[in-house]
Amino acid sequence: MAKVGKYANTKFSSGVPLRVGDRRYTQDRIRDFWYLAEQIGLSVKDLVGSIPAVLQGGIVTQGTSTSLNITAGYGYAEYITPIPDTWSTNPPATTNADVGGVRIEWSTQTNMGSVAGKCSVFSLTTDGVTINYCKVKYLETDGNTRQRAKAAGTYSYEVTPDYTFVVNVVAPTSSEIELARFTSSAGTHTFLTSIQHRTHVNMLGDKIGMNLEFQSTTTPPIIKSGSI
Repeated sequence: MAKVGKYANTKFSSGVPLRVGDRRYTQDRIRDFWYLAEQIGLSVKDLVGSIPAVLQGGIVTQGTSTSLNITAGYGYAEYITPIPDTWSTNPPATTNADVGGVRIEWSTQTNMGSVAGKCSVFSLTTDGVTINYCKVKYLETDGNTRQRAKAAGTYSYEVTPDYTFVVNVVAPTSSEIELARFTSSAGTHTFLTSIQHRTHVNMLGDKIGMNLEFQSTTTPPIIKSGSI
């Protein structure tokens, strides 16, 4: 899938921006927003080594019955969103772009065991063999509305960055952060491997980059592999 990859012309001619009066200004701004978001994500990738990645928290343990507890945290994953593709049609056609990294911040979840609240899918396989994945992904929640200027009706003129958890047997995509993988049998979860926690430290002006993978089956997690 294509990246955002380009942004609007910022050049001037005799002190006047070349794009003054361009009727496609709104579409340009939408694309430029995602271009900047992608650049931030790519900067994070340069620091931590790869995306998706957890930078803080996200430790998963078993709650009551077969539910899950998840500590608050944040990380980065990719995000697919439409952007303008060609200006030869009216309105311009769009294409789906893969934004290189958006920040996802989630709150503590206690006894998450059903499709409710911040969990959009909770479907466990409990044969003791099949791997279940606990994942989190970015989404946006519509906010306040106002009247549209060029069409009938209202629209949400602002959105809030949000997230949702997905628990099922489907391996995570690049748009999802894997927090845990586990098997389940007779009401007991067995956590198998780690999430990848990545940290970048700036100490006394000297940058120390750490790319570490932790074993999440211990509390606190111990380093499984990595480099400094």
